[in-house]
Amino acid sequence: MTAVLFRLLLFLLPFLAFALWVWLMRREKSDDPRAQKRAERWQTLAGIGLIASVALSLGLFALTSEDNTEGQYTAPRHENGEVVPGTID
Repeated sequence: MTAVLFRLLLFLLPFLAFALWVWLMRREKSDDPRAQKRAERWQTLAGIGLIASVALSLGLFALTSEDNTEGQYTAPRHENGEVVPGTID
């Protein structure tokens, strides 16, 4: 159960970062040049954070994946009218 929640969190992390970025940009909307500088700073930080969260999500997903990649691959096949899924032995 915790593995499913962890993967769900990893999946949602970039979307949450984007929602935070949209919220910050709407809050900082102004014609004041100083406010625009602040908005640019937040955009840059949000972009870096989004890229970092995607990279972290993909890296952690790859490290926590329990799929077996070692061994001999047997392709899916048709036996007795049914499809037998592929396996890694």
